Amino acid sequence: MLNPPVVALKPSSFDSYCRSIEATPVASAQMLLADPIKTARVWTLASGEPIPRHSRIVTVQGARQPSYDDAARVYPQSRQAFLRLRCVTVFPRTGLVMPEQGVVLRNDLREWVPDHRLTPGFVDFVDGAVMVRTSDNRPLRRIHQTALVLCHAFEHNYGHWLLDCLPRLLPWVGELREKRLVALVRPLQGWQSRTLELLDVPATAVSEVPEPSIVCDDVIVPGLRASHDTQPVPEHAVNLRPPAAALIDTVKLLREAAGATATVEQPDRIYVSRRGISSFRELHNEHEVEAAMSRLGFAILRPETLPFDQQVIAFSRAKVIAGPHGAGLTNAVFAPKGCLVIDMLPETWHTNWMLRVTQVFGHHYLPIVHACDPALSKPIMLGSDIIAHSHVVKVPADAFADVVAGAIGRLENGRTGESSARRKAEH
Repeated sequence: MLNPPVVALKPSSFDSYCRSIEATPVASAQMLLADPIKTARVWTLASGEPIPRHSRIVTVQGARQPSYDDAARVYPQSRQAFLRLRCVTVFPRTGLVMPEQGVVLRNDLREWVPDHRLTPGFVDFVDGAVMVRTSDNRPLRRIHQTALVLCHAFEHNYGHWLLDCLPRLLPWVGELREKRLVALVRPLQGWQSRTLELLDVPATAVSEVPEPSIVCDDVIVPGLRASHDTQPVPEHAVNLRPPAAALIDTVKLLREAAGATATVEQPDRIYVSRRGISSFRELHNEHEVEAAMSRLGFAILRPETLPFDQQVIAFSRAKVIAGPHGAGLTNAVFAPKGCLVIDMLPETWHTNWMLRVTQVFGHHYLPIVHACDPALSKPIMLGSDIIAHSHVVKVPADAFADVVAGAIGRLENGRTGESSARRKAEH
């Protein structure tokens, strides 16, 4: 029997693809949606006000911390854009959009991630492309209505849904309510549906797609562009992040809507526990860390046990949030500006995620790196393949608590000094 044909799907950045097809620029959502669609159109939103150039990174004695170069300390400026195309294949599970045979857009992720192995017909990654069997990735359904693609490789992750997916929805809420288009997503979890309710997006405007691949006759693909047309985004540039204003607006709407319905305790010190969560990052002795943090006055929260509205309210008065790196720390976006966020990082896990979050929302950021114990690591499986090994740390709980207490003390003394200086200036 002959082996089925295999094709290479080569990634293109959103910005580069818009330029390569010479998409017609338009000035508004209404112009992008105007019928009929014969050639590609792109609507690029104006750049927002830049956020402060440098992060408020807290340094401490007696703790190992990551180093950041000047580029990492600056939030990357970008513009949100939307590209309207005809007859596009979408792979919802991996967030890939194939506008033409052999070319895919991958939500501005600068490289392939393990989740992309779930692309239908996946064979391997070769020379920067994903190889797939054509017999296994044929679309199973066709959608005729204009569709806004919100599918993302990390769509079911709490943090990525809030900060990568929802901000792309925001400019289209009115059109969704008017039934001029539908939002295309993978089957939603309950908390995701609740966020859409809070943003006033009707359930009838959401199309949940369980199929591994579909064809959309008329599609709007979100993407990010450089802050100026004269600065195209290189194919291998550092990840762009969504414009800060879009993140801030999304969080503000969610906070206001949740605040009208939910009541829950609002501690000013929160430890975000990951105990009991199955994850490739694990704090092996988290019960000891929780006990030490409780002695410092921290409330121990497991956000996944709370309804979404209560998560929003629980974090809305926090002055200090600490915990192992993970989606739960994303709730810091609901805290008041100036919150101290303490991010416990495995030494083998390198990410700027919480650095970017704290930059946008004006928080102090204290990253602390902890050694991993290889003897505790386990294989991470995707199907029958081992794709990595888990990152397991053991933290000296009392020493960590001492570092936290010292950082809080320094920050509170600084705040007191600032308040005194303001009072003297007023008199």
